[in-house]
Amino acid sequence: MSESKIYTAIGLMSGTSMDGIDAALLKTDGVNIVEAGESILLPYEDAIRQQIIEVIKGGGDREMLSLALTIKHAEAVINSGF
Repeated sequence: MSESKIYTAIGLMSGTSMDGIDAALLKTDGVNIVEAGESILLPYEDAIRQQIIEVIKGGGDREMLSLALTIKHAEAVINSGF
């Protein structure tokens, strides 16, 4: 195989702690992490955290939460400074 192409990617995750969105920059050849870069946490506001709790309990508006989380993920990428 000839020389590998290196990709730069931003990974996003919102875990079960409900504290916010983690974002990390990395370089990969598509199989292996070549270089791990910076990472940040974009904390959730109390209103979004409450929406998550309501949906987990079986109530709340799942579509509104989905939209709010999508916007927060976009903000994490925009505000990451990567």
